[in-house]
Amino acid sequence: MNQTKSAFDEHQMIEVFYEDLIQDRIETMNRIFDFLNVSRIQVKTTMKKQNPE
Repeated sequence: MNQTKSAFDEHQMIEVFYEDLIQDRIETMNRIFDFLNVSRIQVKTTMKKQNPE
């Protein structure tokens, strides 16, 4: 990741982790929308957990 950060040093960047999307999808997506400076929308998925616990 450090190599990526240095390659885009002059650009704004946001880190998004899969775990954050799983734990709190709405808040994580709102953070992404805010970063992109776009309107927040409700995001739905059709994916289902393959190994429910």
